[in-house]
Amino acid sequence: MRLQHGFSFVVTLATILSAIGCSSDPPESEGAGGQAGHGSTTTSSAGGDGGGGSNDGGGGRNDGGGGRNDGGGGGTTAAADFALLVVPATVDIPYGGVTSVPLAIRRINGFDAPIDVIVNAPPEGLVVSPLVIPPDATSSALEVGASGELTAGTTFNLELVGRSDDLLRFAAVAATVVSTAP
Repeated sequence: MRLQHGFSFVVTLATILSAIGCSSDPPESEGAGGQAGHGSTTTSSAGGDGGGGSNDGGGGRNDGGGGRNDGGGGGTTAAADFALLVVPATVDIPYGGVTSVPLAIRRINGFDAPIDVIVNAPPEGLVVSPLVIPPDATSSALEVGASGELTAGTTFNLELVGRSDDLLRFAAVAATVVSTAP
């Protein structure tokens, strides 16, 4: 008798909620028991966990759902991406000469495109050789030097931008101009 009374309450509550425009169904972006994926504007967004449902299962962001006893499907496959890293913590840039700044490239989810590397807002007097990192490389080096107004003792942030199609990735390192050996 008690179970019947509880069931009647739930049915009545569901009827009232439905009448005022509420629904007990999960939102479309979430599967029953699952959660939508979260991404970032600077990286590819991964799809969410599809939920397993008791009746019709939840789906992921683009694909998904299982039935009564099935788990929900996964979300979108993460897009290919890369990270650009400057290997040393600081860089000494010779005045009147050049040095190599070691770079590491972390290729993510099968990323295999070339990467153009430039210096963002270079200070007056910074000498930079163009750099395109080949599709299969996981490391490289940027050739930089100082001249003109960049005299020994000048410090600045060497801000690098790696670009491949519509992906932009940034890296920075503290730089100091040093005098070249005689």
